[in-house]
Amino acid sequence: MNREDQAKELSEARAALRAAIGKAASALVGLLDAKDERVRLRACEAVLSRAGIVPATAVDQDLALRQVGGVPPRPPTRTEQLLASLEE
Repeated sequence: MNREDQAKELSEARAALRAAIGKAASALVGLLDAKDERVRLRACEAVLSRAGIVPATAVDQDLALRQVGGVPPRPPTRTEQLLASLEE
């Protein structure tokens, strides 16, 4: 198969996938109401991920708690000190 034929097939495949986006999104949203809570959880994670919302890291959670007074401040770890020095 030559490059031109490959490019045409790739273009057709992309068009077919684009046409299925709405159906795939609807199926994913439908899984938010699944009976199995594991399916619901994975659907929630997938929807949030595709919306650009990612899980917070432990460092983010600790920082947020300190900023709102949830836990007493602690001295920064060596890693945090090095990261802070790189940001300056």
